[in-house]
Amino acid sequence: MKAYSLDLRERVAAACGEAGQTVSQVAARFSVSVSFVEKLLHRQRTSGSLASLPLRGGPDPLLDVVARAELGACLR
Repeated sequence: MKAYSLDLRERVAAACGEAGQTVSQVAARFSVSVSFVEKLLHRQRTSGSLASLPLRGGPDPLLDVVARAELGACLR
């Protein structure tokens, strides 16, 4: 899944700063979830950044290089 753009994140954060706007109103206005807005505001408070976290890359392979070569040979 792709991360929301920085532009959208900045607009959501700015809308939350407007007087009289609740988190649910901002979420509905930008068609995002309430939890996204809450997490975005928490990230802004704690780190000062609105940028998304880097992708983690997934788990390490279960087979080492030699085992993958053997498996490839068996499949051929």
